[in-house]
Amino acid sequence: MLCYAAAWLHIPAPSYATEPATVYALALYLLTIPVGISIKSFFQATQLEINPPQDLSGAGRWIGYFERLLLFFLVLQGDYIAIGFLITAKSIIRFDNTHGRAHNEYVLLGTLISFSAAFALTYSTQGLLP
Repeated sequence: MLCYAAAWLHIPAPSYATEPATVYALALYLLTIPVGISIKSFFQATQLEINPPQDLSGAGRWIGYFERLLLFFLVLQGDYIAIGFLITAKSIIRFDNTHGRAHNEYVLLGTLISFSAAFALTYSTQGLLP
């Protein structure tokens, strides 16, 4: 993606950088660790924090990775029914009142940021490819 931006600025880029496989690989990477760090930074900057249960330490991070990757592939396939099912399944968490309203809203906000990043990166990737 940076190579496309460089081309737009008339800066020569290596030819392998514009190959579809490279663009997909970069998008898949960005959907995992960098987006995860961005979401974590957002919560730290806004001082929104809910203490997760100690027995599932790091589970939310992995759920986010897989969720964004799944959305990436579902959007590429145009399977919007499955995306709706995923959103519905995630919304069921909000009906669980054992953790309280603050926890549910924290999960909802994280989900919305995660989904937004996945959609933005997927549509950007599609726009960059012929």
